[in-house]
Amino acid sequence: MNNLHIICVTNKQFKGLTTDDIQDQHVHFSDNFITGLNKNIWGFKDRLKNYEIDKIKAGDLVLFIKGVTGTARGKTVETVETIQYKQIVICKATTDLITEESPKNIWIDEYHNLETYPNRFEFEILGSYPKIKKDLLNTHYQISNTLNKLDDISESKILTRALLLLMSWVGANAIVENVQLKLDRINDFTDLNQILDLGSAELVSKPSSGSKNAKAKRSVSKDKRKKQSKETTKFYEDRLKKILEGLLSGENEVPRNILARIGQGQFRDDLFDFYEGKCLVTGISVPTMLTASHIKPWSESKDDESCRDPANGILLSANIDRLFDRKLISINPTTLLIETCDDIEVQELMAPYLGKKLEFPFSEKNPDMLAKTIEYLDDHYNKFLNPEKKNVKKRRKVTAETN
Repeated sequence: MNNLHIICVTNKQFKGLTTDDIQDQHVHFSDNFITGLNKNIWGFKDRLKNYEIDKIKAGDLVLFIKGVTGTARGKTVETVETIQYKQIVICKATTDLITEESPKNIWIDEYHNLETYPNRFEFEILGSYPKIKKDLLNTHYQISNTLNKLDDISESKILTRALLLLMSWVGANAIVENVQLKLDRINDFTDLNQILDLGSAELVSKPSSGSKNAKAKRSVSKDKRKKQSKETTKFYEDRLKKILEGLLSGENEVPRNILARIGQGQFRDDLFDFYEGKCLVTGISVPTMLTASHIKPWSESKDDESCRDPANGILLSANIDRLFDRKLISINPTTLLIETCDDIEVQELMAPYLGKKLEFPFSEKNPDMLAKTIEYLDDHYNKFLNPEKKNVKKRRKVTAETN
């Protein structure tokens, strides 16, 4: 899966600047966005750490939304209908975002020594809406000055609204992890839902605070700041939920998945802390191989607090997570031993771990959480023993001898 970086490109142009005396056919007057598209490169003045935008890596997806206008980009149900935009372009990063010590002039304001953008990454364009066209000489991209309104009820426009609303929550940029790209749909860019699979998406960006607010908080105690931070985060989450509920029809699940998964980055961080960064079963500690697994499935918990409750999670390596999620294995809540179905391959794979009582790292420091985790495990275990679907493999207790 890829990460999706959503970048809001302002409609600002450097009026009065031209390409006179600049021997570069790809510098298109004063529009930096068009120049970036022509040269397949984008840059930032800063690393934008507030938005964690420096996480851009080769292979990540980048969604540029150009020329967004409207009341605070639609922060309320009443003003969301005012959102308009000029262009949406989806790209794939071909390099990591790096800081160049002596950056080459790319954009017209760099040529005029007005600004510099040393933090850069290169990309390839996958598609756009409306479709990007060349100018009359077929040398430069051009985009229409016509604003596209988000005033219809198509799923594509609803998803676009949701992405814009995410930006209004975190600031100018947002990052969504675990996004799948359906390459076969790129040619039909009129429907974002057909291109981006956000079913497993996690919003990882955090709301940014302005410098004035940051200064004001210095006189507040650390505990009070933590409380204020939690209250602020909840305020934005509740507001976003209210906005999306007013936008979405019951049949449209993709933006609902984004909504429900807000906070899942924190869920993963919590599990890494509680499980000391190791798979509960195998002991593997390579972060990229670990999955923050829900005991009570996310599909069943997304509408209640258990979705983010760390007691409803265990840290597992990817292969163990898949077996656990499919209920081909489970954990006996009484013995804390792993049990498997009667599939021989599953039994052979799990053989090294059978008969070993699982040790939860937080059990002594947080016994209440362990008790809640066991409650979740009890539900999982009952479903493991009594599968609902007829085509599910027969479950059988296979625990081996206790060491």
